[in-house]
Amino acid sequence: MGHVRVQIELEILPVFRDIYVDFNMVEYIEHTAIDNTFKICARTGSDDEKLIAGTSTLFFEVSMVSPIQGVHAEVTNCIVQVLNGPDKNDIVLSEHNIQGSKEFINNNGQRFTYVAFWDEEVNSPFQRLMCKYALFNGTVELNMYNATRSYMIANPDETGVYYS
Repeated sequence: MGHVRVQIELEILPVFRDIYVDFNMVEYIEHTAIDNTFKICARTGSDDEKLIAGTSTLFFEVSMVSPIQGVHAEVTNCIVQVLNGPDKNDIVLSEHNIQGSKEFINNNGQRFTYVAFWDEEVNSPFQRLMCKYALFNGTVELNMYNATRSYMIANPDETGVYYS
């Protein structure tokens, strides 16, 4: 099973507001549109062609396509679920809160990276990376989003398949 980079774009429609200005002498009322379109790019993947536990680095990153002053996207949490198969409806065998590293990219996005690992208890190569990211206005969280991607990880300790 190979891997594919996924790109998600989110566009929020404009909001209409009534504006009222009173200068004690002159009144001004207008129905206007406030442009609040945010475009976010979310990508996940690895630079390695074959994902190997213990050596391959995987990433999830979000960034603002058209930066707006004071607003940024940020990865808030990532977990890995180990599955019994490659499909999205397969049974979750174990779940791990992964401690990777976060870094800001050009002050308008964030990238979360971690090294692929092998779950010795369930011994399954199928893993699902589930990340949550949010849109922030300064330090106030505006909206929360989820992104999910499944991978097949190779175990470097495997020596082959035994047939009897």
